[in-house]
Parts: sequence; structure tokens; C-alpha cells
Amino acid sequence: MLNTLKITRSHVAEVNWKSVSVFYLLACALSYGLHFLPNLNKGILPVHNIFTYGMGPLLAAVACRFLFPQTLRTISIFGSAPLKTILFVLTPILLSVVIGVPNKAGQNSHVFGLLLGISGVLYGFGEEMGWRGYLQDALRPLPTLYRAILIGVMHAGWHLTFMPDLSGISGGQTNGLMVVGVLILMAWGLGALVDTTKAVLVVACAHELMNIAVHPVALAVTVLVWIGLVRNWSKQLPRFKNFLFTFVP
Repeated sequence: MLNTLKITRSHVAEVNWKSVSVFYLLACALSYGLHFLPNLNKGILPVHNIFTYGMGPLLAAVACRFLFPQTLRTISIFGSAPLKTILFVLTPILLSVVIGVPNKAGQNSHVFGLLLGISGVLYGFGEEMGWRGYLQDALRPLPTLYRAILIGVMHAGWHLTFMPDLSGISGGQTNGLMVVGVLILMAWGLGALVDTTKAVLVVACAHELMNIAVHPVALAVTVLVWIGLVRNWSKQLPRFKNFLFTFVP
């Protein structure tokens, strides 16, 4: 236990801090610039900030894959069990479609459930391609605790490029320090999940779960299905090579 909490100079030296710094500067700069753009899909998709600041981490991750090709890469879009990843993604979306999601826009509840699921996954994907898809591997030499703390703090700081403060991000009356704590716990939890599945899409869904499966029944069933999938992740169906995303984080 103590060994997992101990950090040494060799841990720090093994990290390519230049790649981490460039990624973070790009993610923050891009999100800051993009948040000034009009939301072209506002009124079309329930989660309408996908193609503004939510794209910053994704674009930074793709750029750094080309700028620093030597960076360790263990995580991909579909992970080590692509068919299970697809099932993981489809479960909350299909449940929201079947059950329906009442909305103030006056849209058909089943159609709205589909749009909510799709837009939630897209937004989560934009963020998670950066935080888990790139940083999780870039900071892998660090012990788990320190990696989670650093990613959580960086994630919190990134929000300040398009928000005046951190209060309320994680719901309720949370203040800035509480939000940082939540994001550190999130970095630990989603980090463990992505290390098990190796799939960005999996953590993208988990990131946005409360926005995708809003009905209590959909949420409960989704969590149960997800637990079953993750517990049996190694007992996967025959693998197939994901040629389409060879050069994407």
C-alpha cells in the first residue's frame, strides 16, 4: 500500500512533461477560443456545446499524437473489446429512447431521448479523448494517486477558460474546492475504468451518465448492465482490429 503512495524522482523523470504541457495549453487555448463561437446546433441537440469548448481537449489530444508520437498509447476509441464498448454505449441511449424523456422543448419524448443520448456521448467523447484518452497514458509513469490528483486539478483549471468560477459544476451548492475534489475522485474512478476497458467511448458515456440516462429506471438498468460488462470485460468476444482509428488517440 505504501509503495502505491510513494513517488520517486524516476517516476517524475519518466513523464514527458513537454507533451503534457503542450496538450494542456492547447486544450485550454482552444476551448477558450471556441467558447466565443455561436452554438450552431443550439436548439437541435439537447447538449448544444459539443462543437464549441467541448472540442478543446479532443483537438489537443489529436494534435499531440502527431507532435509527440513516442508517447505511450494503451487506450483507443473502442478499447480491447469493441463489441462490448458498443453495447456499453447503446444501453443508456436505447433505454432513454424506449422510456422517453419529457422535455420543455415539446419534442416527442422518445426522439428527445435519442437526441439527448447522442449529444451526451458526443460531448463526453470530446472531453474524454483528452483527459483519459491522452493524459492517462502521458502521465502513466506516475503512481495512480498522483496521476488522479494532477488530472483532476488540470480538469478543474480547464473549466476556468470558459466559466467565471467552478461553483455548481458538479451540482447543487458545491464550491470551487468541492468541485476540485469531485474531479479528482472522477479522475481516479474513470481512470480505473479506462484502464480496464482501454476504451475512450466507455468513459465518455460514464462521464455523461446523468445526462444520458435521466429516468431512474434507465439509470438503474444502465448501471447494472455496465457493472456486468466491466466485471466480465476480459471474457470478451473475438477481437477485431480497429483499422479506422489507427492514428486517433
